[in-house]
Amino acid sequence: MSDLPKPDILVPYRDLGSRVDPDSPSGRVYALVYVRPETNRSSYEGEIVRALRGRAELVYMANLNGRLFTEGGILSSHYASQFRFARDPRASFLDYPEVARAFERHFGLPVEDADIMGSLRAVEWGFSSAEELFSTIVDDADFLSSYGQTFKLVRGKYIVNYDLPAILTRYTPEANCFVALVRTEGAADRLYAELNKAIYTEICSRPDTPLVDGQALEGMAWSERVRRTYHISTNRIMAMLDMANFVYTSPEGRLDVAETPLGSALVAEGIVTADQLRVIQAAHLCRIGPVGGPPETLAYLPQPGRALGADGRRGLFSRAASFIEERP
Repeated sequence: MSDLPKPDILVPYRDLGSRVDPDSPSGRVYALVYVRPETNRSSYEGEIVRALRGRAELVYMANLNGRLFTEGGILSSHYASQFRFARDPRASFLDYPEVARAFERHFGLPVEDADIMGSLRAVEWGFSSAEELFSTIVDDADFLSSYGQTFKLVRGKYIVNYDLPAILTRYTPEANCFVALVRTEGAADRLYAELNKAIYTEICSRPDTPLVDGQALEGMAWSERVRRTYHISTNRIMAMLDMANFVYTSPEGRLDVAETPLGSALVAEGIVTADQLRVIQAAHLCRIGPVGGPPETLAYLPQPGRALGADGRRGLFSRAASFIEERP
C-alpha cells in the first residue's frame, strides 16, 4: 500500500480525544459529506461548502484519490456487508437468516430455490458492462432492499447488490473526491436533514450542478434523488462510521472507530470495548438478539440511528456487544 496516493488534507482533523455523550439528545453533532466521482468538480464542492458554512463548523476537509477508495480500503469498509453478500450470498443468508426471510416474503420462494448471483459475477455472466447492470430498471415486485442489501430480479437471476460493480469502476485514479466533516454545538439530530436539504437546495439552484440521473429518478423523494450526487451522514451512528471510513488523521492512516467522538464515549462508559466496536464496524450488520428471533434481532448499523434516541443507541451497541461471536 506504500505506493498509494496520499490524501490531500485541506483542513486537518483535530478532535482526537473528543467525546459525544451518548445520553445527550443534543450536544455536539458531527456529519460527513463527500461527493461521488461523477461530481468531483469544483462547482459541486463550492455549493456543498456554501451550504455547510453558517450552519456548522468545518473541522476536516480533504481530497481523496480514487485509488484510496478501491485499494486503500475505503469502499470495502464503507460497503462491508454489501461486499460480503455480493461475494457469497448463500453463506451470508446462513449468517443472517433475517435477510433470507425478507427475501422469501418479498419474492415468494425459498432462497434454496432461487437462482441467486452476487453482482461481482454478474458482468461475467451476461451483462455487457457494470453500467448496464446498474441502470437496468425493474418493477417494484422484482426489487427488494432489506437490511442494507439489494436484490434485483433480472433475466431470471436474483442479482445481489447490483450497484457494486459500477461503484468500483467509477473510482479511478483520475477521481479525486472531496470530503468535508462538520460539527455543531447544541444541535439536535434534525441537523442531518437540515444540512441535507441545504446542500440539495444549493446544488439545484445552479444549472452547472445538476443531480446525477435526476430525470431517471424523477418521482422519488428529494432525499433519495440526491444519493447518486453526494453522500451525507443521516444520523449519529452513520456519522461515526463515516468518520472512521473517510477521515485521515495522517497521510498513512484513517481515524479508528473507537477514536471517533461517539465511539470514544461508548468505550469510555463501558458499553462496548474498543475491540468489540471494531468487530461491530466490520460486521456492519449487528446481531442484537438470538438467531432465529424476530426481524428486530438484526440491525443494519448505518440505518437504526434514524429512529433511535440516545438510550436506543446505547442499547443497540450494548446488545450487539453481547452477541459478538468469534468467526473464522
